[in-house]
Amino acid sequence: MPSFAQKFLSATLTLFMVIIVLRIFVVNGTPNTDFYAEDCSIDGYAPDDPHQSSIGYVLSDLVTGTPAAPGYRYRNVPPPGSLSQASGQGTCTPSLSVSDCETCMVAAYGAIQNYCPGHLSGDVILKDCSIGYFTM
Repeated sequence: MPSFAQKFLSATLTLFMVIIVLRIFVVNGTPNTDFYAEDCSIDGYAPDDPHQSSIGYVLSDLVTGTPAAPGYRYRNVPPPGSLSQASGQGTCTPSLSVSDCETCMVAAYGAIQNYCPGHLSGDVILKDCSIGYFTM
């Protein structure tokens, strides 16, 4: 019959193995960049409109700013001197690593460029992150 110490050691080792498996497969997994939803405004802008450069700045800033922000929640404002008033928000699932959030935000940036080109506002939601912008 196993002693209390043997049972305790066995339970501790089992718990330790479960934690290791969860850390490997859950916390440190690759981000899920599967498409979930998009919403783009009906209104658009013409090529070379001031909105184009402002939106480009906002989206690029979201890609780099979100992984560095506390809780992976980042908001930004229009660039200084911009003729267009665009701002945006990026988010990542909190359990992602910084590099996984970066990977997800790059995928979200590509998706919003694909789904909302030339629109005055847009949002794209992937399974593990989101990116969006709007103009005022």
